[in-house]
Amino acid sequence: FTKILPNSFEGEISKRAFGGSFYSYIRDKALALNVLLESDPDHPQIGRIANQLSKDVKKERWLSTQERAWVFLAFGKMARQNSGNISATIAANGATIAQFNGSDLVLNYKDFKDNQPVVNTTGDGNLYYFWNLEGLSADGKVKEEDSFLKVRRQFYNQNKKVVDLQNIAQNELLIVEISLVSLGSYEVENIVISDLLPAGFEIENPRLNEMPNVDWIAEVKNKGKVDHIDFRDDRVHIFTTATSKQSTYYYMVRAVSPGQYQLGPISADAMYDGEYHSYWGAGNVKVK
Repeated sequence: FTKILPNSFEGEISKRAFGGSFYSYIRDKALALNVLLESDPDHPQIGRIANQLSKDVKKERWLSTQERAWVFLAFGKMARQNSGNISATIAANGATIAQFNGSDLVLNYKDFKDNQPVVNTTGDGNLYYFWNLEGLSADGKVKEEDSFLKVRRQFYNQNKKVVDLQNIAQNELLIVEISLVSLGSYEVENIVISDLLPAGFEIENPRLNEMPNVDWIAEVKNKGKVDHIDFRDDRVHIFTTATSKQSTYYYMVRAVSPGQYQLGPISADAMYDGEYHSYWGAGNVKVK
């Protein structure tokens, strides 16, 4: 079964059925967790699915009998496997930096920034931990992934032709198109899209409706609603809501300085839940 098991249970979220097998994304996720607990109780996805499922159940006002039954079975098996007393110490560079005794524990990055933290457990049961790391890598490499969200970026000229990023002329105007979609069947509010510009680019004019030869943008049907937009020297932040219907956003940049430059990834993050994110499109550009 490991050959057909997906790497993660994310994105493929079904709508609730009111007949037949009464499937839903909650029931499907609970069923997957139930099977993993039976077939491979030490599988690394168990903790993450349980974390997601607990959040899904809490935000739903109504649950069907199918959803309640499968969630109850899955969490019951987890409770049985994790019964007992368990504690843990977190160490870095040979020294203990924190002690876990059952309550939520948040670590400060400065305590282990130069060393890999080590979790040592004592007692019976299983302990799950989750962590988020945010920033830019020193070597410029970025892992591309879509976790409940999907964001993409494309560069066009004023005639809506895709631009060759290795053959950009100095003083050339580029239209940046950003698309965003929620991979689930629900809206995700408070999304921030961050687009980091190459050093040789400058934002030309965010008011595209006033620019010549870009009439095709006005004809785009799925332009997204923006809650707020923040134009800075080196990046653009777009604050919006992601839905299951793709939305697009536009702004204009100019290639001002010849040279070879790093192109940062386009990113979309839910500001209040880091598990909802998408990173894509890092590379480089050449201005001639």
